[in-house]
Amino acid sequence: MEIRHIKMPSKMDWSAAPAIIESTCAELGLVQSLRGSLAKYPGAIHWHYKMPAQTGTLEITVSESRHEIWISVQSGRRAEWIPDKVEQIVAMVEARLAELEHDIPKINDIPDQEYH
Repeated sequence: MEIRHIKMPSKMDWSAAPAIIESTCAELGLVQSLRGSLAKYPGAIHWHYKMPAQTGTLEITVSESRHEIWISVQSGRRAEWIPDKVEQIVAMVEARLAELEHDIPKINDIPDQEYH
C-alpha cells in the first residue's frame, strides 16, 4: 500500500475538512464510490474515489483524533491516473487548509472589549 500524508496547519477547523476533500475531488473529476468510517480509526471519515470509466481507486482518510489526513492506494487498486491526481489533491487540500488557518482568529487578534 502506498500512503501520502497531507500537511496539516497547526490550527484548523476540522469540521471543514470533509467538504474540502469532497469539493477538491469533484473539481478534479473524481467520483466518490464510498464514504464511511474505519474501525481501526474511530471517528475517522474514509472515502474511496474513482475516475469514470477507468480502473483504480484511491482512498482518503480524515482522522481528527490523530490530527491527520492521508491518501492511500492499495496495491491491487493502482492505475495510471492515480499518481497525478494524488499530487493535485495534496496541493489543493494543503492550500485550502492553509487558507482556513489564516481565517481562524488568534487570541492576540481578537480586540479587547470594554465591559460597562
